[in-house]
Amino acid sequence: PWEHFVLGSVSTGIRLLKTNVGLKSSEPLRRAILELVSCGSVYSSFYPHPGFSFMDRMLSDCNSKKLYNMYSLGYFKAKYESLLSLVTKAKVQEALDLALLILPLILVAKVESKEEAIEITNILDKTSIYIIALKAKIKEGQTKNPIQKCELILMPTTLDLELVHQPIFLQLAISSMIKLENNLFAIALIKKAIQLDQSSEGLFKAETIEKLKKLLTVCQQKGTNSIQFDFKEKWLYETEMNLRIDFNQLRFLNPDETSTKCPLDNSSYTSNFKGKICEMCQMCEIGYDSVTYTITS
Repeated sequence: PWEHFVLGSVSTGIRLLKTNVGLKSSEPLRRAILELVSCGSVYSSFYPHPGFSFMDRMLSDCNSKKLYNMYSLGYFKAKYESLLSLVTKAKVQEALDLALLILPLILVAKVESKEEAIEITNILDKTSIYIIALKAKIKEGQTKNPIQKCELILMPTTLDLELVHQPIFLQLAISSMIKLENNLFAIALIKKAIQLDQSSEGLFKAETIEKLKKLLTVCQQKGTNSIQFDFKEKWLYETEMNLRIDFNQLRFLNPDETSTKCPLDNSSYTSNFKGKICEMCQMCEIGYDSVTYTITS
């Protein structure tokens, strides 16, 4: 669909997306393109004018070279690096806003080789995983339910985040579990941190590891959890745990629950959500066929 958007034929591009990925709502995509292309220009006043194809008019008037670069792999790499930087700086809401902007634009990414398709897919998958982690962090601060709070604290530590961020979320979770007197959960988290440090050649500072080892001994002596809920230690090490998280409720799915997912961002939902609009990307039909990329020449 990228070629159609660059040439200004947005309606054709959207029809293709409906066929390819079950697009049910184009508004997030339209808003994202409008925000990036208009950059505060007069075009912003056209939205949402009834009966006026503002996007076709706007794109036809834009510099096509600007759009060509906008949807390239380099553009998405830069946006993803900005996302990682915001997470490192603990700017949670800003990072989430940027991640939610990246998702719709991925639909019109310019992919020119199989290698680029793999890289774009990786950015998409990682961005979706960060959305879960960031949403969990925000909701953790809002909920008054102690079991839900505990689950949300643990959730980011089960996800395949970039290596640079795993120590951050692990240490935050360890600290929270100790405060909540959830010693068994703290033990599991500390063991993962130590193992991660050993496999990644000093990911943590030496003094941090020493402190964690002392905390491990204390937690093992206490050996209890003040808050009980079903959490498996193996989830800290399993791959694709994002597929085991119900994005609607931000909770771990039970092993016996059937689930379905969004074809774009892979966010998971209980089976009764099949056919509804994905709550992460807010565009695609849950349970529709997987995204496919057309390689341009």
